[in-house]
Amino acid sequence: MTTISENYMSYQNMVNCVTGSMANVGEVCEVLPLETHAKTLRENREKMQNRVFSVGIMGEFKRGKSTVINALLGKKIVPADVLPCTATPNYIRWDAVPHAQVKYMDGTLQDVPVDELSQYITKITEEYGETAATVDSSYVYYPCDFCQNGVEIVDTPGMNDDERMTAISEQIIPSLDAIIMVVVPGSPFSQSEADFVRNKVMTSDLGRIIFVVNKIDTVDEDDQARLLDSIRAKIEHSVLDKIESMYGKDSREYEDARDKIGGIRLYGISALNALKGKMKNDEEMVRKSGFLSFEEALARLLTEERGLLELINPVNTVCSIAMEAKNAINMRISAEQMSLQEFKQMQKESMEKIEKSREAERKKVKEIKNRAANLYVELLPQVSDYYSSIEQELLTEAEHVDITALIQNTNAANGDNPAWNAIVTKMNRRLETKLSEAAEKLSVLIQNRISDEIVDIRDFVSAFHADLENLNELTAASAKKTKGDLVSAAVEIGANLVFADWIVGLGGAIAGWKINGMPGALLGGGAGALAGLGAATVLLGLGFVGLPLIVGAGLAGTYGGKWAVNLAFKNKIQQKRAEEARETLYSNVRSAISQMRKKQVLESWLRESVDDAYKKLSDTLQNQLEASLNSMEETMTQIQVEMTKSQMEKETHMKEMENLIEKLNSVFETITPVKQRLNAMLNA
Repeated sequence: MTTISENYMSYQNMVNCVTGSMANVGEVCEVLPLETHAKTLRENREKMQNRVFSVGIMGEFKRGKSTVINALLGKKIVPADVLPCTATPNYIRWDAVPHAQVKYMDGTLQDVPVDELSQYITKITEEYGETAATVDSSYVYYPCDFCQNGVEIVDTPGMNDDERMTAISEQIIPSLDAIIMVVVPGSPFSQSEADFVRNKVMTSDLGRIIFVVNKIDTVDEDDQARLLDSIRAKIEHSVLDKIESMYGKDSREYEDARDKIGGIRLYGISALNALKGKMKNDEEMVRKSGFLSFEEALARLLTEERGLLELINPVNTVCSIAMEAKNAINMRISAEQMSLQEFKQMQKESMEKIEKSREAERKKVKEIKNRAANLYVELLPQVSDYYSSIEQELLTEAEHVDITALIQNTNAANGDNPAWNAIVTKMNRRLETKLSEAAEKLSVLIQNRISDEIVDIRDFVSAFHADLENLNELTAASAKKTKGDLVSAAVEIGANLVFADWIVGLGGAIAGWKINGMPGALLGGGAGALAGLGAATVLLGLGFVGLPLIVGAGLAGTYGGKWAVNLAFKNKIQQKRAEEARETLYSNVRSAISQMRKKQVLESWLRESVDDAYKKLSDTLQNQLEASLNSMEETMTQIQVEMTKSQMEKETHMKEMENLIEKLNSVFETITPVKQRLNAMLNA
């Protein structure tokens, strides 16, 4: 248990180091004043301080999901029952005072006693189920150690319950940092669980899933290892089957996935024994439950992997702004040695250079936006191919339907046909699978192109900042003498830390990540893992998480559902010959695909996804470069004001600059160990 606590504490110490450095650099920026940078640091610091890791618990009902949650919390907090239980997303968060809230569909919040929460969020009784249907989500606040580590647990509805509960679970997936999928020995890796892995997450997202085989104590000890190996093989087969269907067995993606498939996390546990052991303070009982290994893996996933990955950009941001603050101080020091006339001449030349830099920035941003349209046009032919592929897949499926059984298994009184319903269910599942695969392949292509754009942008930003550095040199060259020794310490420390370039955190991650890096990139193959170069770091920061999930599920729900209704009401199949029945299946398949083509479902999603990706990229570039230019202009304006001060005021000002340099030196020294650890992680 100590190891797990130390893991979270080590990560939290780094977060505190980064947020503390942001506060110190922010204070320097406010004095200079560099308001744009000060605002950026305030916003980033607040975001980091409010960061909470979301851990979702997923699985079919009767798997012991609630018991797993309670075992993590060390107390019986969420309701557990043998019936399908949780009917709404239930968020468990830390607070010193236990309380609960229910959020209704209309957005209103209601405080409820913790011990009465089951009346609002479960389906234990018909009355409870009716209430749960009006509830959007619930929140339980409890003083539990696990959530005090900056973690929230999301208890999701069962994957194999009704349609609404399945949809709720799928909507939550993209927002989760870790997914705990609970399976049991009696039904190891069922069809719905395999479908979840195959359809609901990107292949490269498998690194954030931890599979736990609950109730492992019900299996003879001699058979437990064999059972786990069997479940692992099923998971691996499901993943490889997906890659094969998407890219082909002879593809590089399939070979890469097969080579790296061993990164799947799988643990056998007894959640009930772990819970009992924790409540009795029986460490031996907890150890024998297998729960500690699982908790340690979860802690590593959240902190050493997900957490450290998200620290890269904040660390580079604070280092970059600190370097710009240093440059601003250097300009002030140099300007102290100039006459007002000399400064005005230097200022005029600098402003001209700044305007040229701004024009180059605008041109680059426009160029990036134009490339979004080019990528959309480039990918359109593949969308058409996907429609054809999906249609052919479903027609092949229809070709092998047992028409004899279909016609014989009919209740003419009410038109109910179980065999037909089974066909509809199966073909809708195939539709969902193919749509999900199409969306994922398009998503990966978009992400790969964005990662290429980032490499290109990195070179542009390097040249951009080189021009800004030339402005600093212009200031120094214009001075009669310079007190460069005052800033030499900051330069010496900072130069080895970070190039004054916000995008180093992005481009550096791409360039430095190795193919066999963290588990999050293990299973994506060449394309799925973004060529193994770690651009997932960039895409994570830009919002590319679980991209195809909502698309795949949404299309299946909208068009699959309409298609099912269309098929179900084709009652003429009961009176017609087998050939006509099969032709009805073919007709409905073609009709479904035709509707999708007509409404341009994939095209609309593709355009929105491409535009959104490039907008985020261009906006980020523009905002960051504008911040640098604004800080330079702010510095010039402030220097002009300071040059009118008296000699005594100037001396006081110089001492203040010395103090700011010392503060920046301290920041660089503090942030160096964090920077080094992140670099070591990227190059591991």
